[in-house]
Amino acid sequence: MCEKECPAKKAYEDFLRIVPKVQVGEEAPEIKAQCLCPCGAIKDFDMSEYKGKFIVLLFYPLDWTFVCPTEMMGYSKLAEEMKDVQFEHGGVGKLSFPLVSDIKKCISMRYNMYNAADGIARLGYVIVDTKGIVRYMQVNDNGIGRNTDETKRIIEAIKFSDEHGDVCPLNWKPGKDTMKPTPEGVAAYLTKH
Repeated sequence: MCEKECPAKKAYEDFLRIVPKVQVGEEAPEIKAQCLCPCGAIKDFDMSEYKGKFIVLLFYPLDWTFVCPTEMMGYSKLAEEMKDVQFEHGGVGKLSFPLVSDIKKCISMRYNMYNAADGIARLGYVIVDTKGIVRYMQVNDNGIGRNTDETKRIIEAIKFSDEHGDVCPLNWKPGKDTMKPTPEGVAAYLTKH
């Protein structure tokens, strides 16, 4: 068992620092891994097959924790709800999306969701747009569940902003005011609100 000053642990942590990690606004790293498919069989997953669709990558630390099962069911319902807005879905038993394996931790490392101290993924998610660009990243403490309504709102805001050129201010929801991304646009919005 390694102690805190273990050379192998230090070398591994040094390695993690040089692994390229994606940031918001950058192209999403390719994902090729095994996944559990709708029929319960294991198959190869290739994220490039989902190009042209919004992708929500959910990272969770461990199976059988208290928060993660509630989230998997909630995101499954959200995937069903958003079929018409190109939210990607597949199916895993009662889940409506593919469950991709990250046994080597390569995916969580590339998406900056790896917790090296515990050797597990962080509780987080990434939204990739239809062009394959990372548009949103969030990481939560393991005791705080994610919010499917917020995920849906973020996707809708990305789509609206891309389509109309306006920006979506604090607490924006579809049908609410947006603003032009100019000093005059901000002034007009703030005057009205």
